[in-house]
Amino acid sequence: MEMRYAGRGKADHAAPGYPTAGMKQLLGFLHEKGIRTAVVSNMMKNSETLTLRINRFFPENHFEFIMTSCDYLFKKPHPRIFKMACAKAKLSAEKIWYCGDNLICDVKGSYQAGMSPVWYGACAKANQTLAEDIPYLTVMDWKELIQKIDRLIAKEER
Repeated sequence: MEMRYAGRGKADHAAPGYPTAGMKQLLGFLHEKGIRTAVVSNMMKNSETLTLRINRFFPENHFEFIMTSCDYLFKKPHPRIFKMACAKAKLSAEKIWYCGDNLICDVKGSYQAGMSPVWYGACAKANQTLAEDIPYLTVMDWKELIQKIDRLIAKEER
């Protein structure tokens, strides 16, 4: 136990993380609606380290799995890490919405793997652009994503 704590502290200093506003509400909404969730990260620490960090911020999370590049040897935007996530989830890529804050790593990578990309622009680095014409949904806060998903669910129920 002490070694895990020490490792977690080092990871936090090297790459401090913090939850974005509205994330707790989004995760609660998705769970309530029966929408499955997972994490795919380019973090260069193992998934156990990232799981500890996520559990500290969101102890009630329902992520089915947490993957990091460190564990799978492929970094986003390589489509292989996204395809590995599909296999782990036992879902085809077309059924997955992938949300991320990087146009190249998250939007381009998930699109090339066959997923529907959602760009979270609130935390994005300035002046990000995509050279390719890739369709993706943009949200500037998680409440906006909740509203969009809620509208889609309402349409399907009609």
